[in-house]
Amino acid sequence: MHTGDYGNITVLLDAGNVEIRNIKSSNKKVIQARLGNTSVNKTTFIKDINKDDKGFYYVADNGSDEQIYVPSADTKVNASYARISIRVFGKKAGKSVVSFDIYDINGAKTGSAKVTVVSTKDKDIESITFAGKSLEQGDTIGKTDNKYIYKGKDINTFYEYTTKKAGKLKVKAGKNTKLVRIQVGVLEKYTWNNTMDPDYGEYNYSTADRTNTNTTAYETTENHPVDLNGDGDYDDVIDGMSERGVKFRYKTVKNNKKITLGKLPEYRNENSSRSATYTANADMNASESTTINTLSGENVAPTMIKVTVYNKVDKEYTDYYYVINKRIKKY
Repeated sequence: MHTGDYGNITVLLDAGNVEIRNIKSSNKKVIQARLGNTSVNKTTFIKDINKDDKGFYYVADNGSDEQIYVPSADTKVNASYARISIRVFGKKAGKSVVSFDIYDINGAKTGSAKVTVVSTKDKDIESITFAGKSLEQGDTIGKTDNKYIYKGKDINTFYEYTTKKAGKLKVKAGKNTKLVRIQVGVLEKYTWNNTMDPDYGEYNYSTADRTNTNTTAYETTENHPVDLNGDGDYDDVIDGMSERGVKFRYKTVKNNKKITLGKLPEYRNENSSRSATYTANADMNASESTTINTLSGENVAPTMIKVTVYNKVDKEYTDYYYVINKRIKKY
């Protein structure tokens, strides 16, 4: 974890274990630790006993789906479980061992655990700039980097936009970090109308007595369905993005190269109408229409920067997001 910041150690408990106590840090000058968020489910239900291919009995762990083996099919395993976080603070660079005890629903100690936490001044992303301006405000609370892209002339003045249309995007990875990928996402215009709905015929029809008509059409740059992998549906999740709710369209770019910012703001324009026309009784005819126009509060076009890195110490991939707002005329 980064020195001067905090993080969470998530502890998943099952099989009747619901609490951790006696949280300790072996070096409080380096790492401070305390109880964080907790989610506890206490029950008197007994977990189902399963049998594997070799004839051994087990119960499934709620958090990891791992098999917890038990002596026999008659073993009673309480189904209570918990998700508990330990909040850790990096005071200065170094290592510390965080330890804690585990207790079950009856208040009995069932075990202990420990984890080594490393506090380092090395960040995953040492710096990221667009057109020479930093996309990070700074590491110190109350102090802003003079090159921060949104910093005004006064230290307390910030303009949440840039007037630059394009510029070089440069990412410098941290000492223990490998830069994996840089993606630039911009908004796109999407149009839809209800003739594209498979159920269109259910609410647009004619009989001998009446004709029902329902129309809906909208144009938006907000969340909308996109078949990202071209398989003919919107049911997939691609790179963590659901096809049913795509907002920014990303493309991979090279580091230290010029990028062009997006031109579209967030908006949604919608028109809908419905009518009922009666063949023999025109007095019953009725119709209505609705128009909805929404625009983000500022005249800016957002561009999303997504940086994927690999931490060689934690052996984990992490995505970092930065928004660059370009000032535009009223759209």
